[in-house]
Amino acid sequence: MDIKNIVALITPFKEDGAIDYQGFEKFLDYLTTKSPDGLFANATTGEFTNLSLQEKKNVALFVKKNSKDIPVYVNVHSTVFEETLEMCEFAKEGNFYAIVSPPPFFLVPSQRGLYDYFIKIAETSELPTFIYNIPALTGYSLSVDLIKELAKHPLIKGIKVTYDNMGYLVRLVNEVKAVKSDFEIFTGTEQLYVPLIVTGGDGGVMALANIALDIFNEVKAAFIRRDLEKVVELHKKITRLTYIYNLTTSFGYAIKVALGFMNIPIERYVRRPLMEDSFNEEEFRNILKGVGLI
Repeated sequence: MDIKNIVALITPFKEDGAIDYQGFEKFLDYLTTKSPDGLFANATTGEFTNLSLQEKKNVALFVKKNSKDIPVYVNVHSTVFEETLEMCEFAKEGNFYAIVSPPPFFLVPSQRGLYDYFIKIAETSELPTFIYNIPALTGYSLSVDLIKELAKHPLIKGIKVTYDNMGYLVRLVNEVKAVKSDFEIFTGTEQLYVPLIVTGGDGGVMALANIALDIFNEVKAAFIRRDLEKVVELHKKITRLTYIYNLTTSFGYAIKVALGFMNIPIERYVRRPLMEDSFNEEEFRNILKGVGLI
């Protein structure tokens, strides 16, 4: 089994809201030594909805330039469909590894419209295309039947699911892989990472991989050698680490705070409307200490 641990990248900012490319370069230098299986630019963790079209392109190009040949997945989504198609053309011209997109949100199309959306972006980019199902933020979940139909298209290669619903993942593994055996099923919900790979899924595209890629890589190695006792031990660490999300008001902010505690030089700044709210720093440190990150 080819398990992949892909990093849903943060986007570092300066106090004035500008993208901190100097800090970003140092962070990517650090991260690429940890052997990620992929880098996901303009992720939810990277606050893609707070980036302009040009900034999305700039961030994606910067990540690719500093990726050291690690595959770069780029989110092409915009609420303006013409901008989405422009991002698809950009990704094709830049020879990115793959494109990723959540479905349209706020103005939600029909099932036929959802199917058309993913086929259109795949065929425009001519790149491997990954569906991104994140119902907590789009307001709805993509049906398993829709994913099965989309999987029949040769460019639709997989799905990232950020959804705390193991039953949904089980159906994807059992039903969609029956349609396309090499369809890749990733989780963005870290506490489901181990249950997913045990069930037959393919790994994760995860925010916590910004700070804990070593732990996920240990799980992968232990699972491959069938050391289930070690897998269970590491699963407990992962589930404990997810509690940092409960202490802050956004995923990206939690990751940036953690990096600061780990002495990795990334500022805590997020872009409005997100904020650097106060939180219990002692409890945050204790979680990181408890899993061995500081």
